[in-house]
Order: sequence, then C-alpha cells, then structure tokens
Amino acid sequence: MGNEPQFCNSFASGLAFRMSLSSDFVRSLSFYESVTNWWTAALLDMQVVVQEVETQVTNATNDIGGCGGGFYRSIARGDENIAFFLSQFVKIFLMLLPLLSSLIWLQRAASGSRGLFCGGRNMRKRKRITRVMMRLLLGVMGILQCCMLVSANLNAANGALMNLWLAFLLGSVFESLLSLEEIRGYFRQFIVMVIFIFV
Repeated sequence: MGNEPQFCNSFASGLAFRMSLSSDFVRSLSFYESVTNWWTAALLDMQVVVQEVETQVTNATNDIGGCGGGFYRSIARGDENIAFFLSQFVKIFLMLLPLLSSLIWLQRAASGSRGLFCGGRNMRKRKRITRVMMRLLLGVMGILQCCMLVSANLNAANGALMNLWLAFLLGSVFESLLSLEEIRGYFRQFIVMVIFIFV
C-alpha cells in the first residue's frame, strides 16, 4: 500500500459518515428533527433543493431487503450458507485497507501532536492543531467506516449510496496496486482521477 493513507478510503469514510446520519440511532436523537429542519431551510435560502434523499440512503436491515436475495445468493444458486460465507469473506477483504488507512491517519495525528506543546509561534501552532485534528477526524471516520461494514448486509438490496460506498472501497484496492508498483507523478494522479471518476 505504500506509506500514504489512500484517497479512495478517505472519500469512502465520508460516504459512510453520511450513511450513518440516516441510521435509526441518529434519527432517534432529540435534536435530529430541529437540525434537519434548520439545514433544509438553509439550503432553500441558497436555492438548493435536495430530493429523493431517503431512497438513496436506504439500506437493508434484518427484516427488510433480504427476502429476494442478493448478488452472493445468486452466485451460490440459492444456498444461504455459501452466500453468507461469500459475503463475510468480501466484508473482511474490503475492510483490510480502510482499517490500515485509518490506523495510518491516527498514527500521523499522534506523531503530529507531539510538537504541539513545544515553544513556537502561535500561527504555526494553529496550523499544526488544525492538521492534527483533521488527521484525527479522518482516523475516527475510518474506524466508523469499518464498524459500518461489519454491520452491513451485503447479501440484500441496498440503496445507491451504499453501492457507491462499496465501489470506492473496491477502488481502494486498485489504488493500493498503484502504490505497489511505485507509480508516481502525473501518471499516478491521472490513474487516481480515472478511478475516482469511473468507479
């Protein structure tokens, strides 16, 4: 993978955070309705209308979305045990790189925080604090992404946002192959852009 956290994993963790905002736990919070109404009004003031959000973030649960089967059940020709094994294997495979990437972000946040308490100019400290906090946020979001992947039902019908999220997790595999081959410079930027656009 190289020594850099991956762009596809960082972007996918943002998608995972957006999906977590539509979970039943977050919706049950007391301030959810007021924040949602405020955000919708703020978007309307900017003349931005978001439509069909609910269908994009809908995901299969234990009782809903799994009766017709999914991709792995069709591969296993209806055998539930093989389909479950395949979906768990894919989950573990897709989780390895995001977990490694989030650990890299957390390690960078920890190493960057060592110099916070040394003497220096205030402007430099402010930049360093911002950098450490962003690295910490990306690491925590990566861990959240792994937790969501553990609880996700891949062998069922899910919304479009989850499918995009899984596509970016798969795109991180291709991005890691670029790091293995020591491809750098403009060609690497071009390939990452192609992965980002066409995934």
